[in-house]
Amino acid sequence: MDSPQPAQAGEKIIIAAVGENGVIGRDGNLPWDVAADRRLFRRLTLAHTVIMGRHTFASLGGPLDERLNLVVSRSLDSRPGITVCRGFSAALAQAEGAGRGIFFIGGAEIYRRALAVADRMILSRIPGKFSGDTFFPPFSSSDWRLVSEQDQGDFILQVYLAIRQPKS
Repeated sequence: MDSPQPAQAGEKIIIAAVGENGVIGRDGNLPWDVAADRRLFRRLTLAHTVIMGRHTFASLGGPLDERLNLVVSRSLDSRPGITVCRGFSAALAQAEGAGRGIFFIGGAEIYRRALAVADRMILSRIPGKFSGDTFFPPFSSSDWRLVSEQDQGDFILQVYLAIRQPKS
């Protein structure tokens, strides 16, 4: 099983598991159980920074071990194992100062904001249409180029690179 390239220090990466209909969550959880995808997520994010929203943090049941956990929330208080940032920009600034790879791990609003700043996107496409209440935001092929697609058995692993348009 080929794996995406490891994150470089300061590289900003979106990582998500997405159903065929764009679902990424239902009632605060994943609507599927794909062990190979969980192992890939752990392997790629270990020793790096993860940025997540409050609901994603709650769904995890606690901080992810061996990672710098930044939680974007206006209401949550910091606790052992996490740093609470009051906005997306504050979380990004904190992550950039940590000198590690930066992974955006959800939810939908974090992904939506990350689409504008991420360098790479790693999507596990889970076969099937799932009922859910949280969806991955749409993105344009004029902003992202698919560079790799591999059948992993239980899911299709897609890697995209951002296409940055020159600022005028």
